[in-house]
Amino acid sequence: MGLEEVLNWNDDDRQAAFRASALKRVKLDMLRRNALIAAGSYLRHHRHDPLRKTIERIASDAGEPPLVRDTARQVLAQITKQTEGHTGFDPDSVM
Repeated sequence: MGLEEVLNWNDDDRQAAFRASALKRVKLDMLRRNALIAAGSYLRHHRHDPLRKTIERIASDAGEPPLVRDTARQVLAQITKQTEGHTGFDPDSVM
């Protein structure tokens, strides 16, 4: 099972995947949040346009739960900073 698949799951998909596992107790929002974080880590080192487009869709979908949508936005911000060559350190912010 890939990250894109998990990011597109609904509750029925989650239940089917973890029917005989303790992971069936994990809430779908938390599972998708964790998949977004893993996807962000992967995308910091690899180019994968379909995965990035999935994250962009989630980030802009008002119907997504806030936890999932906000995480997608944070992941995109981090990826964008890295691809633009930002290190996250702003020397002008140091006193």
